[in-house]
Amino acid sequence: MSAVLITGATGKQGGSLIKTLVSRKSPLEILAVTRNPQSASAQKLAKLSSNIKLVEGNLDDPATLFQNARKATQSAIWGVFSVQLAIGNTTSEDAQGKALVDEAIKQKVQFFVYSSVDRGGDASYTSPTEIPHFINKHKIEHHLVEKSKDTDMKWFILRPVAFYENLVPGFMGKVFATTYKMALKGKPLQMIATDDIGFFGAEAFTHPEQYQNKSLSLAGDELTYDQFAQIFHQKTGQPIPTTYRFLCSILLWAIKDMGYMFKWFHDVGYKADIAELKKINPELKDFATWLEKDSEFAKHIYITDDTSYNRIPQDIPVSVLCDVFAASAAIRYLGHAGMHEMIAHCMLLELFQLLNPKLKYMRNAYRRPCMWTSEYFPVPKPPRERYQQADAGLISALEEQRAIRAIWQLLLVCEVHTLVGGPSPRWNWPCEEISRLQNMDFEGLWRHALRNNALEQARTMTECSCKQGGSVINAILREDADFQILAVTRDASSSGAQKLKAKSSKIQLVEGNLDRPEEIFSNAAKLTSQPIWGVFSVQVWPYSSFWSYRPPLMLNSGACAWWLQHDAEEKQGKGLVDSALNNNVGHFVYTSADRGGDASIDNPTSIPHFISKHNIEHHLIERAKGTGMTWTILRPTAFLQNMTPDFFGKVFTTCWKIAVKEKPLQVISVTDVGFFGAQAFLLSGEYTNKCLSLAGDELTFAEMEKIFRAKCGRDVPLTFNFVSRILMWMLNEFGYMFQWFYDSGFRADILALKKDRPELHNFKSWLESESGFVTK
Repeated sequence: MSAVLITGATGKQGGSLIKTLVSRKSPLEILAVTRNPQSASAQKLAKLSSNIKLVEGNLDDPATLFQNARKATQSAIWGVFSVQLAIGNTTSEDAQGKALVDEAIKQKVQFFVYSSVDRGGDASYTSPTEIPHFINKHKIEHHLVEKSKDTDMKWFILRPVAFYENLVPGFMGKVFATTYKMALKGKPLQMIATDDIGFFGAEAFTHPEQYQNKSLSLAGDELTYDQFAQIFHQKTGQPIPTTYRFLCSILLWAIKDMGYMFKWFHDVGYKADIAELKKINPELKDFATWLEKDSEFAKHIYITDDTSYNRIPQDIPVSVLCDVFAASAAIRYLGHAGMHEMIAHCMLLELFQLLNPKLKYMRNAYRRPCMWTSEYFPVPKPPRERYQQADAGLISALEEQRAIRAIWQLLLVCEVHTLVGGPSPRWNWPCEEISRLQNMDFEGLWRHALRNNALEQARTMTECSCKQGGSVINAILREDADFQILAVTRDASSSGAQKLKAKSSKIQLVEGNLDRPEEIFSNAAKLTSQPIWGVFSVQVWPYSSFWSYRPPLMLNSGACAWWLQHDAEEKQGKGLVDSALNNNVGHFVYTSADRGGDASIDNPTSIPHFISKHNIEHHLIERAKGTGMTWTILRPTAFLQNMTPDFFGKVFTTCWKIAVKEKPLQVISVTDVGFFGAQAFLLSGEYTNKCLSLAGDELTFAEMEKIFRAKCGRDVPLTFNFVSRILMWMLNEFGYMFQWFYDSGFRADILALKKDRPELHNFKSWLESESGFVTK
């Protein structure tokens, strides 16, 4: 028996080749190359046939790959199937492809099948085009042909066109469809199913004498956008999902490879001979057939609304609920235009400035619809009776902010999973069902969200600042210190506040608003006979408030205090310092951010929220001079808790990879921030008027990735590079921060910190004990 080594085994092309060989009962032993043989996708592949052997390997090191392959089989490695990641891999694709050719020749491989790309039919071999990843494939083709001369290795080059699989439910599919429409301008585009690539690859390995030293361009259909959209509508009963043209224009401009490619589609285009291909494979899939049999659009799972669940939260006025329903109606009416595009549009319009009267998303205080007919969102007005059911009174700023948060949470719950192309684990619906919301009862959507705790999930996505304060409370409680804890919240009846209070009889809830710190101290004084001795202060960074709902809290003990608020960081931070002085607070602990170790005090950086923290630090130090209030400044580095299994975690890890590159990044667990925060109160004399930068580990992305794979048995969750690049571009704060991570970086003294806390978490111990990735 001979063996064939297949790269990209868990991908679309390599996977389709393996499935075709298995279905044909091919006598070839299949050596499936994967980075992680323990991954779910690799294990699922191995179960297809006893003829499949998993081979751990990396295309950057083909020699080791072949060495591992020989350990997995007693057979000679007769054939190789080569495919490399294209867009986003331009720097390594050429090197990987050529190196695999060279190693195959060295290992006496007899038949080499390379999956390239069509560049104009028969003219492909002499047409590199201007598209970077097309150029790479052109170079690899020439390298294969030239290096194989005067050797025993024969070759076959497959040149597929655009994949049908580019049309997927969710963000990427909408981008593909919209770009198809706006860039090709009525010109036809050839497309192919990856299953058919697998068919022709299997044909070559089964009948090598018919295909050796030849090339073949592959396509299954050729359609204009109008034909493409018409077939989609006929088969699915709905319009093809698209997004805003301006968003695609930005992507075509920002991702040059993509921009050049779509321009080439219009100017030149693919030239596969579909009629000839059908002679070889009469079952070659056209678009309609693929849509019916293989596409994600054919796999419908509908939301089951639990109509028996109709408990409406009593602490939210009916008028505010109507606004949430109206937001749901907007989802319904927009339907085919996903909410992530709407969110991006809102960012561009600075809708995040919630008090901007020209762009206010809510209805105004007199219940008149405000934005439903605006030029920004030309959607039909929600049913008028929804407003007639509303109470006629004014709504407070707090109610308005809560309603806005609820709206954003609904949008994020719907769209975060769509953006990354996966179903919501809470709702168990595929991402294409977003486009079916126009057929839903939007009150039902709200009830369903409540029923499944979907809003709670959204509100805990980015609450590192909340976790800092919570970790301080937990650390103080573990020490059983003689402290009374006053927790300040906007709403003492909320589930989050009540859950906090239930932790200990030492905790009392105080209602208040960080914009009015004197009022908070006044309310706190009513609940304790002791003076408020200490304050723990932390403010949230600008962008987290729109998906973080956790109310602000204050801790006071004998007292200690902490709280979180989402807007006007510098004003609130300074205001809290001033009120603490006015109320004779003895010790003030402020959680800031490291800006270069000991140099932090003189280094505001160019990052806006770092600058705010720098200014608050100086205000605290200057105002405390000559008073009885001492202080401690904690400066944590990047939080390990930024690594979560959801979309935001994927954005963080992807930004780390593409922005910080080979540089190390210091990280800290919020549990350790809590420890040092508690120590600053428990041993205040040792921490008086000191600054302490906090980190538990320092590692490059590659080092982090290696540890993650070893402990979790899978790759670090990532999203598309361009998604993270767009976010860093749109959210300047985010972009400046990651640029600073690369240019300067954190400078905490980890060795010194371990002397005070030997249990300081490094990445490995945090991953094992606190993260959501390792199953215990």
